[in-house]
Amino acid sequence: MIAGPLVLGVGGVVGAGLLRERRWWRGLHLGRFAAKLGNRMTTEFVSSPESALPTAPEKAPRIRDLSLCPCKSRLAYGLCCGPYHAGKAKPETAEQLMRSRYSAYFFGKIDYLVDTTHPDKKAPGMREAIQDLADQARWSFLTVLSASQGQKGDRTGKVEFVAEFYVDGVRREHREKSRFRRCRGNWKYVDDKG
Repeated sequence: MIAGPLVLGVGGVVGAGLLRERRWWRGLHLGRFAAKLGNRMTTEFVSSPESALPTAPEKAPRIRDLSLCPCKSRLAYGLCCGPYHAGKAKPETAEQLMRSRYSAYFFGKIDYLVDTTHPDKKAPGMREAIQDLADQARWSFLTVLSASQGQKGDRTGKVEFVAEFYVDGVRREHREKSRFRRCRGNWKYVDDKG
């Protein structure tokens, strides 16, 4: 039986047995969030108070990974568009690709925007045009209006959205019905003629 008060928290000690709990920072946000990020929680008994001190996580996630994704999915960036931008996952639907492209504009990830454009639609000077837009615009809000097809088993899809942004302090709105098509199994942006 453990005697004494229970003290819980990151690196917390429980009772006389000096039960130490070490959590990765990923586990601090939400239980569901932590489970999806691969939360690791180890519990071990230690013999001395010195070894019961909290230890720093081996790799703490960046603040950006814990904050809400700019694509307005209501998920953390580290669970939503972050893995796509880092090349650790591929969007499974046309809407996921569209949202991840919006987030790429938001964060200025030009390489991702070029890579997720269908090869048939890549034009000379495209990278520079995207860079110019990313440098000028400050993206503020995304609203997905509709999505048709573009699911896991589909080859094509359309997503209609409104993206709000500011240029030189003036609010602007971009409304588009994007077309997407699979290329070598991955979703790619085709054009705005949907």
